[in-house]
Amino acid sequence: MEIKNRITLTILTLFLILSIITPSIASEVSAPGSPELDAMVYGSNELTPGDAVQLSVLLQNSGVLNSVDTSTSTIANLSITAIDLTVELEEKSSVPITIKTDKLLIGALPSMYPYPPVSFSIEVDKDAKPGMYNIPLVLRYKRLEGVTLTGGGTGMNYYYKNEKKTINLEVKVKENFDLLVEEVKTSNMYGGSSGNLELTIKNNGYETAYDAVLTITPTTPSTTGGSSETSSMDPNNSINNRRIF
Repeated sequence: MEIKNRITLTILTLFLILSIITPSIASEVSAPGSPELDAMVYGSNELTPGDAVQLSVLLQNSGVLNSVDTSTSTIANLSITAIDLTVELEEKSSVPITIKTDKLLIGALPSMYPYPPVSFSIEVDKDAKPGMYNIPLVLRYKRLEGVTLTGGGTGMNYYYKNEKKTINLEVKVKENFDLLVEEVKTSNMYGGSSGNLELTIKNNGYETAYDAVLTITPTTPSTTGGSSETSSMDPNNSINNRRIF
């Protein structure tokens, strides 16, 4: 009987020791929500061929909680926050626009936070055809995926997931005329006498030019200048303009 009691006492003592030195089993809590990012052009989205402008973009996070637990408000707020957010415009061969601004760091973007518009420097090709184009905006960020609770809930280990989202920003390249001197011809151009100067002007753009005025400015006092008008110049059409000096 005494031996049996000793064995029982030994087992109880060992159980108590193991209970003291064995850590509490960690529990995991899933993120109760996630960020929902969107973006749009802020202001006018109309561009003109040859433009070098700032394109403003408005970012928005409309993430909502799937469930609410006031005891884990920190976890709730983090779960709908985009963390280490960066934004970048990407060039496409089918879009006649050059991006001059590198990737921008936003940082943390909480849900429903009114973040000010960000700007990108862009250049529109001079010979860009009019029409609608989509410029890809790439968003990279981290989101809270879950939390491991340790030490009976007194410790928290956060773990995150990398995310990437591409949003197409729609812009419109407007029609535009582009007048250039295609050919120059002269006749009877001698010092001290009158002569003829014939210019061929071409509209190399995509829009009709109305009421165009051609002005020739002399570079020496002894040469007279002048100007002439045209009613309209259609795209890819040329006109001849003769001026007597």
